[in-house]
Amino acid sequence: MILLGLETATAQAGVALIGSGGIRASFHLLNEGRHAESLAPAIEFVCRQTRTDLKDVTAVVVDVGPGRFTGLRVGVATAKAIAFAGNIPIVPVSSLELLAFPVRLGKRKIVSVIDALSDEVYYGIYEPDSIGGGVRMVAEPVVATPQDLVMRIRAMDEEVLIVGDGGRRYAEAFAGLNHVEIAPAGLQYPSATSLVEIGEIRASRGELMSAADVQIFYLRKPYAHLKE
Repeated sequence: MILLGLETATAQAGVALIGSGGIRASFHLLNEGRHAESLAPAIEFVCRQTRTDLKDVTAVVVDVGPGRFTGLRVGVATAKAIAFAGNIPIVPVSSLELLAFPVRLGKRKIVSVIDALSDEVYYGIYEPDSIGGGVRMVAEPVVATPQDLVMRIRAMDEEVLIVGDGGRRYAEAFAGLNHVEIAPAGLQYPSATSLVEIGEIRASRGELMSAADVQIFYLRKPYAHLKE
């Protein structure tokens, strides 16, 4: 099984390939949302470097949000085009779960926070899943103000790790909270490598979708005045 992962939910774009031997290649570029320009060359690059033809890919894994509207549309449309052309399935993954996945070791609750612009954030709460090998969602993703999230974390009254670009942008708002740590800058964007690792787990369980059934998880309606 060879999986191709496409990550375009935030300012960073990523592409990764995983096969039976593990991660074959990955490419990440912080391009502030210009994913329409960089995604196709990135796919070509990882395929060329690993001598993989798109016809050899058995499933596409794609971040379906929440995140930046334009980036999500580019990533999901590309995933669907590849899936339709190759008659292969798609594994959809949440951007908030992707943020939590690399920091799942430990016992703290993980709060994934993505900058939603317009002084709001998308966030979800997760905990390590020792049985499944990933993370388990303990609170449904929502869009809220940073101040609303501060109150939510304060009410939890337990050790928390905040991860994501929203956590770093509004770090001052979280500074007064006890038992709260903000993850390093290198973990602030969803990773294409985490994407294909999660995709591999789900594909092995048969958790696949047809391209026609995959939908973007916007979490809120687009605002015309938002600048991406």
